[in-house]
Amino acid sequence: MAIIDGDSGNNPLNGTNSGDTIDGKAGNDIINGFGGNDTLIGGDGSDIFAYTTREFDNDTITDFQRGVDRIDLSALNIADFETLKRFISSDSLGNAVITFAFYGSTESITLRGINQAWLTGGNFIFNSSTAARTVEGTNYRDVLFGGNGNDTLNGYSGNDTLSGGAGNDQLHGQEGDDTLIGGAGNDVYLYAARDFDRDTIEGFSLTANTDKIDLTALNVADFTTLKRFISSDSLGNAVISLGFYGNAESITLKGVAASQLSAANFIFNSSSTALSVEGTSYRDVLFGGNGNDALTGYSGNDVLSGGGGNDQLLGMDGDDTLIGGAGNDVYLYTARDFDRDTIEGFSTASDKIDLSALWVADFTTLSRFITNDASGNAVITLGFYGNTESITLKGVSRAQLSAASFIFNTNSAGLTVEGTGYRDVLFGGNGTDTLTGYSGDDTLASGNGNDRLIGLSGNDTLIGGFGADRMEGGTGNDIYYVDNVGDQVIEAAESGTDTVLATLSYALAAGQHVETLATTSMAGAAAINLSGNEFAQRISGNAGRNYLNGGGGNDTLIGGAGIDTLNGGTGNDTLYVDNAGDIIVEVAGGGTDTALASVSYTLAAGRHIELLATTSIAGTVAINLTGNELAQRINGNNGVNVLNGGSGNDTLYGFNGNDTLNGGIGIDVLAGGYGNDRLYVDSSADRVVETYGQGTDSVFASVHYTLAAGQSVEIVATTSVAGTGTINLAGNELAQQVIGNNGVNRLYGNGGNDTLNGNGGNDVLFGGVGNDRLTGGAGSDYFVFNTALSSWSNVDRITDFNVAADTIQLDNAVMAALGGTGTLSAAKFWKSTAGVAHDADDRIIYDIDTGRLFYDADGSGSKYYGVHFATLAPNLALTNYDFQVI
Repeated sequence: MAIIDGDSGNNPLNGTNSGDTIDGKAGNDIINGFGGNDTLIGGDGSDIFAYTTREFDNDTITDFQRGVDRIDLSALNIADFETLKRFISSDSLGNAVITFAFYGSTESITLRGINQAWLTGGNFIFNSSTAARTVEGTNYRDVLFGGNGNDTLNGYSGNDTLSGGAGNDQLHGQEGDDTLIGGAGNDVYLYAARDFDRDTIEGFSLTANTDKIDLTALNVADFTTLKRFISSDSLGNAVISLGFYGNAESITLKGVAASQLSAANFIFNSSSTALSVEGTSYRDVLFGGNGNDALTGYSGNDVLSGGGGNDQLLGMDGDDTLIGGAGNDVYLYTARDFDRDTIEGFSTASDKIDLSALWVADFTTLSRFITNDASGNAVITLGFYGNTESITLKGVSRAQLSAASFIFNTNSAGLTVEGTGYRDVLFGGNGTDTLTGYSGDDTLASGNGNDRLIGLSGNDTLIGGFGADRMEGGTGNDIYYVDNVGDQVIEAAESGTDTVLATLSYALAAGQHVETLATTSMAGAAAINLSGNEFAQRISGNAGRNYLNGGGGNDTLIGGAGIDTLNGGTGNDTLYVDNAGDIIVEVAGGGTDTALASVSYTLAAGRHIELLATTSIAGTVAINLTGNELAQRINGNNGVNVLNGGSGNDTLYGFNGNDTLNGGIGIDVLAGGYGNDRLYVDSSADRVVETYGQGTDSVFASVHYTLAAGQSVEIVATTSVAGTGTINLAGNELAQQVIGNNGVNRLYGNGGNDTLNGNGGNDVLFGGVGNDRLTGGAGSDYFVFNTALSSWSNVDRITDFNVAADTIQLDNAVMAALGGTGTLSAAKFWKSTAGVAHDADDRIIYDIDTGRLFYDADGSGSKYYGVHFATLAPNLALTNYDFQVI
């Protein structure tokens, strides 16, 4: 550290490399502090503060006089004030501060008492040479300047700032988060290595043939390849995002939008030489050029972009993005653990995915592993060591893929392929192969040979391939795909819940404990016949015409949409019909069997089915079911059903809905359930079941019928009013309408306030207990009163009594004072407007004004009062001949 003073002369004053204090005093002095944190005082005169090296530490000029003193920065290659002012700021006291850096250290000049805004180019001496310079940084943070020539600036490592100044400069930041400023001229920003960190380019000129970014060394071949990597940051600046060794490498173009960039702003690799480009064990972005290149990512979530040429892209481990670019490209998979790759720009006309090293032998085998994701992209899903391995083809659907899009294994040698203790997807080739999954939920897919597949433990999927394969799932819930009648499925007892899916007609061998046998697709239309064995299976067909045979056991057979034949075999089987043409085969002694229908269905004669029902009681679709000559229970659903029993002793349940139940011949049970049901009985022994509050229900009889006690039915009628057959009907203790036909009917109301209507014919109506309404209809009708009288609870109204044809029959067991049977004697009948007896002999009194009929046990005597038991129309020409004692 030194204190150096000038005098009144024009002195050159040089400091040391320590923190000096230099005072020029009077005179036009040249002061150079060199290293150290120096305090520089110009004093009187026109002084120059000279900086001849980049490492001058942190200087303070205490008395800088604008317009008089100057700072000489020519040795630092600073060519103009426009370049310099990017590096001028203010400290907390408002002093202007010029800040540079070298070798990782901050170099600064503080102008005490000078505001940043006061400075102009006249306060400085700049480099005016047009000679080309090469300016080199260090492995630390540097600020480098080019001059007026065509300069080359190399930053090396460190977070450097490179300012090219005037001239056509080349700026190469290399490693570190660099700031690159080309300045005036046609500048080139050079990227010679993949590990350049996060650079920012300021002042990039978009004018044609001015500034360019040189990506030749990165093998970027064209703008189409590059633009996939260009995006915008939150401020709208274009960002080129690459990567190397797990680090994000980026170039941000400050003030330039992504949409403003074009091929003219870049220098690309134009060589057609074949390249071999390799990544690291971390995330990398790799480019091929214009040749037939080989790109290998290794581990890490890599991005491989092939560019032009017929390229080979091998992502290996990691969730890689693979972009073939132009040309006939091959996406190579050499190991089973490749993670989740995405292929972009795949051409089904020229590109191929090479799966030969995975032993995939053909497209039929592979297609089982191809699906579409939610965006419609084809996804090939495999697995290894418990991990899901997948290939997503962006913009390509499953339907667009074919064998031409792949390279398969053509080797016919026998293979032994083994899994791990975790979930694996294993493939056999074209020979006689043995695939072993071990533990884990494995998928084993054989190729074209006669292979052996061994799942061992886990819920395995075994796919037989084209040969006659032997498949042993082992323990776990296994799925087998069979496509050869010679395929063998081996499943022992208590080894899980197992499924066999067939692409052709297949019979399950005896002794194999398989729970489900089905076609591979319910939507398929191929005629496939499936047969179970002696154990219970669920057997499902497809949309074609299937023959399903349950064999022994309690089987479930589901035909599918086609016209199927369902043969349950022995055991208590359940058969699902969904086509009215389905054929059920069930013989006597074959168990207690059930047919469940999703469509209207009629059971053919001779089919020994015990339960015929809709597939779901809760369903509301109108489904009609008809049994056959044997006894069945027939169940509807909550919709409107028509249930026909056939000629057996059937039980019909309507459940909810306004159902129609017809038991047919036989002694049937009809239960309508909720809704306004119509129940048809054709046997006097038929039983109707209807509880209170289930709707307004009707029973229609083609035979004599008596409604059982407790059944809440509102109407009991003949099946046809126009019919002339003699049918007698009786209600129960509840209120009913009892309706006859045009024949001779005997109608009984029994208990309840009933309504009886004889319609045509010479009918006999028994109201029974209750206040009943009796209509004889056409014909000579009889109205019978044979129950205990009550003026308030047993008074019937006869609505259409015809004195010329109808007769009222009175039971002398109830009306004992009437005497013997036969026509009522004239002495025992009286009619008047008063409605009371006029002498002791009167027994039946008709009130002319009201139409009421009374029974009086002692006429005008005082012991008994007249009991009102019926009401007719008033003013009838009623005589004793209209009454008959029985």
